[in-house]
Amino acid sequence: MREEAGIEAAIDQKLGDVRYWYSLHGERRLKVVSFFLCRYRSGSVRDHDHEVDRALWLPLADAPARLEYKGEREMAEKAIEALEGR
Repeated sequence: MREEAGIEAAIDQKLGDVRYWYSLHGERRLKVVSFFLCRYRSGSVRDHDHEVDRALWLPLADAPARLEYKGEREMAEKAIEALEGR
């Protein structure tokens, strides 16, 4: 998280995986992205790396409506459910 988002965090629990296909140099590749519910420790999202266009803090309840991809929206909803269950 430090590398891409500029923050240090502690992993609380795994939420799940999102799988999708993409093309690189004419070759089709499978990518698996794992999502985790984490607790902020330190750092600033202003210190994100070049792979991230923009990083920002927002209420978790707003995340499903703001995320572009279905799998990411589902992971945000899982995070909400996990926190509500506590």
